[in-house]
Amino acid sequence: MTIIKKLYMYYSIYIYNIKMGNNCIKLCENNNEINIDMALKAKYLSLSGKKMKGLCIRCIDGDTIDVSLKYIDNKYYIFTIRLDNIDTPELHPSKKSLTKEEYDTEVRNALVSKNFIEQQILQKEIDILVSNKKEKYGRILATVYYKNININKLMVDSGYACNYDGGKKYKLK
Repeated sequence: MTIIKKLYMYYSIYIYNIKMGNNCIKLCENNNEINIDMALKAKYLSLSGKKMKGLCIRCIDGDTIDVSLKYIDNKYYIFTIRLDNIDTPELHPSKKSLTKEEYDTEVRNALVSKNFIEQQILQKEIDILVSNKKEKYGRILATVYYKNININKLMVDSGYACNYDGGKKYKLK
C-alpha cells in the first residue's frame, strides 16, 4: 500500500497526516504516532506569500491540483492547490438546481477544462505563488506558472475558466 504524506491547511494551521487511498487516518509519521516537535513545526509554518517550485502530480479538476513540494525537514509533501481568482465547471455539480441537460453540459465542460490544464502542467515542474487569502475548504490558493506562463490567466483567456473572487459563481459562455 502506498503511503503519501499530505499537509492540509486550514486558516494557516497545518494538520499533518497520512493519506491511504481516499481515506485519511490518525496523525502519524511512518506509521508511528507523530512526535510533538513535528506537530509544532507543522502548526506554525505557513506558505502564505511564498513562491515555490513543485511537481504537478494530479489535476483534480480545472482549478484544483495536487503538487509535490519540498517542505518540512526537506521532505516532499503533497499539497492541494486551488488556482486563485478563477473558477471552472464542476465535475460533480449539484443535481438539485440543474436539468439533466444542464448537468451533462456542466460535466462535459468540466472534463474539457480538466483536460486542458492536464496538457499544460501535469507531471511538469511548476512555480506556485501562494496567496495570503484564505479559502473556505482549506485548500491553498495560489497562482501557478509554467515556464513563466501564468496558468490561472491562461485558463481564463482560453475560455476554460472564468474570473472568480470567492463570491457568486458565474457560468462560462
